[in-house]
Amino acid sequence: GVAAIMYFLQLIGNITEKLNFLNYFTPFGFCIGTQIIADGKLDLLKIAVGMALLAAGITAAYLKYTKKDLQ
Repeated sequence: GVAAIMYFLQLIGNITEKLNFLNYFTPFGFCIGTQIIADGKLDLLKIAVGMALLAAGITAAYLKYTKKDLQ
């Protein structure tokens, strides 16, 4: 369900310029192949946002699972 919601957010973000910010909340907005080929480069802002979200997720998972008694 989450993947479908993210996909539709990306579609809505591509429809209008006013809602283009939705592409930053979905992983599908980070890998638009036609844009990468046309520009010949990656969007560094989107890469930075993705890396920040990745670091936040890893940190949250680490903090959550260090409190679990797995022994």
